[in-house]
Amino acid sequence: MAREGKLLVLIGMAVIPGITEELFFRGAVLRWMRRVTNNRHHAAIWLTGIVFSLVHFDLAGLIPRIFLGAYLGYAYHHTRSIYVPMTLHILNNAFALWSLFLSK
Repeated sequence: MAREGKLLVLIGMAVIPGITEELFFRGAVLRWMRRVTNNRHHAAIWLTGIVFSLVHFDLAGLIPRIFLGAYLGYAYHHTRSIYVPMTLHILNNAFALWSLFLSK
């Protein structure tokens, strides 16, 4: 794949999902879960991680993605910045894509 194609794939599969998914899951779902669980941070973070994983519809990656979702939730909780989990999410996706590019 040409360099330009890889850049477009990186933007489409790492950058855009990293931004939009974090806005949705940490920015909206986690806040809603905090209300539902009476502001119990651990419960809200783990429930959001479970929803995050389920929405990806990948049974093989279900458990690791739950932990990733919780990690991103704790990053958001401790830093109080949506930009931190966004950056981590983008880096996670970019690393996975880069590994795929190198394996071909």
